[in-house]
Amino acid sequence: MNCDRETQVHAYHDGELNPADRATVESHLATCARCRAWLENLRAISNSIRAAALPPMPSDLPARLIEAARAQHEADEFAMRRLAGWMTAAAAAVLVFAIVQPLLKQHISEPTQTAQMTSSTDVDLLAVMPVDRPADEGSSGELVQVAQWMARDLSFEPRH
Repeated sequence: MNCDRETQVHAYHDGELNPADRATVESHLATCARCRAWLENLRAISNSIRAAALPPMPSDLPARLIEAARAQHEADEFAMRRLAGWMTAAAAAVLVFAIVQPLLKQHISEPTQTAQMTSSTDVDLLAVMPVDRPADEGSSGELVQVAQWMARDLSFEPRH
């Protein structure tokens, strides 16, 4: 006779069953020789593993584990700094796009009204000035606000 309850017997052996399922398996074990043999086999394997001698732990293992964890933490920190650098570059690119895109639109649509800039102060001033936009462009005002916020955030010198 073939029995398909080996998984339940294994869970019974491991103590993973609730009381109702445990009682069901126990009543099955009383009538099924194959499942009883399976349970005895599981118990014998568990006892062999428990009785096996463990190799001694090297005395320097705790220090090696701590050093490995520290090295991993430093690698993770380096990766985060690198990611922060890329994110800063991406923010700068968004800022440049937000500032340059309306100017290019205006330059393309009205080439005769382009202003000439002669100093870097003019460029800096232009970078933080709001751009006049038509009311039908929707949320572009929010984009300008974000760009201005990013320009202010990127313009501060680190405090020592």
